Amino acid sequence: MYSEENQRDIEARVWELTKDYLRQATPQERHLFVLESNYDGSSSGVRYLVDDPQLDRATALALFWRLGASYYASYDSIDSIPDFQREDYELINLIATRYCSGYYANHGIGFDPCKDSGLSPVAGGADSARSGIDPLMYQALDGVWARPVGAYEEGVSLDLFDRIMTVVGN
Repeated sequence: MYSEENQRDIEARVWELTKDYLRQATPQERHLFVLESNYDGSSSGVRYLVDDPQLDRATALALFWRLGASYYASYDSIDSIPDFQREDYELINLIATRYCSGYYANHGIGFDPCKDSGLSPVAGGADSARSGIDPLMYQALDGVWARPVGAYEEGVSLDLFDRIMTVVGN
């Protein structure tokens, strides 16, 4: 077991590797990161992407649903959401606001939230008329669907995954 200080050091080193990857990643690679990452270990990467106006709009849309928008839509207000989940709720709302205002770029990536195997609106039972989710968030985006080229694990190249596992000690 790692000490708290060692754990923070490991997390910082992993984040530096991930940030370097996301800085140079193509829009398609960023999209794969969102589709394949374990968000519990990638919260800094998720926030980094959400704040980047060069993030493809399809990637932002995928992230919105995969962070659990349909789950959070079932709550009446932020006050009814458990404290430990409010940060995700606020992030989902930030993505929706930015998405609907045209903040995110269009790099030609396709995505259909209703056909996604992740936490789609259909899987979560979200209905825009009942949930308050903007109908724009349900619309499919035409474009080329991002597919991995080469070996990927947890949304990153196998080479980066191996370097991260070395830092973590696995």
